Order: sequence, then C-alpha cells, then structure tokens
Amino acid sequence: RVYDLILEQGRGPSEARLGTLEEQFGTVISPEQFYNYSKERGRIIKDEMNTRYDHLRTLDPKQFGDALERITRRANRRAAQAVGLSRSGGGA
Repeated sequence: RVYDLILEQGRGPSEARLGTLEEQFGTVISPEQFYNYSKERGRIIKDEMNTRYDHLRTLDPKQFGDALERITRRANRRAAQAVGLSRSGGGA
C-alpha cells in the first residue's frame, strides 16, 4: 500500500547517495556498509510510511512531500547510527 501511495502522490523518498554520505560523515564508506545503510534506511522509511499511512493519504502533494522529507531525514539519522556512522567519521 505504501507503493500505491507513492504512485498516487507522484513522489517517493530520495535515493541514498554514497558520495553525499561520505562527505557528510567525513569517511570512506565500504560497499557493504553503504548497502547495509541503504537497506536499513529503506526499511525505516517503509515502516514509518506504513505507521502514518492513514494520515499521509489525506495530504495534498505539497504536504505529502514535506512529510516524506521529514520521514527521510529521520531515517537517514537512524540508519547511519545502525551501521556505526557518526559525524566525527569512522565506520562499523
């Protein structure tokens, strides 16, 4: 149902980008670590969208986009923590 909502709204979460992530955390990220980050981030986004589904489906496209950005930012932080990334650099 989350995928149907994304199609209806015409907007989905932004993709994770390795270069951006490495710049943000000041470290080289291994392919395995990036894969695990991306997988965890996607799971978190999907879970949050499922939890908030009834609310999200009532939003207009602008409101939906804003809500999706907030969900994505939270997912970025939580996924980074889950794979051992911190602002001071370092990896898992």
